[in-house]
Amino acid sequence: MEHHLAQANVAYALAPLDSPKMAGFVRASAHVNRAADAADGFVWRLQDAAAVPFLGDERWVVNVSVWTSMAAFETFSFSDPHRRIMQLRSRWFEPHDHPATACWWVPAGHLPDLAEAHRQVLSLWEDGMSAEVFGLGTGVPPAPPIG
Repeated sequence: MEHHLAQANVAYALAPLDSPKMAGFVRASAHVNRAADAADGFVWRLQDAAAVPFLGDERWVVNVSVWTSMAAFETFSFSDPHRRIMQLRSRWFEPHDHPATACWWVPAGHLPDLAEAHRQVLSLWEDGMSAEVFGLGTGVPPAPPIG
């Protein structure tokens, strides 16, 4: 059995997603999600994740996805259109002192739910990087042994 990379990306919205202030983000994120779905190495993403409360607050917007590798995820993350939406991030989201992206290894075929993403984000924020959860650009620990 091989492993895939799961990731949860979180950001704190300046306003509710259905507000006019967030309309540009909502339009742009639909385009970015379509691009992700077609990207090399993309496996799966939690549909409509931004529409559910996360970390006990509906203004936290979350994206959870699974990729075949960190390289596939990074290639998509640093290419258009994702890079463009990240450049405009301050229009829609408040800055925060925590890593925006938590990554972790999952067995191929495992699809993380929102509760798992929540645990991984909090683990990264409270305990820092480890072999179990890590961020972008921080060095990738090897996938755990099968067994």
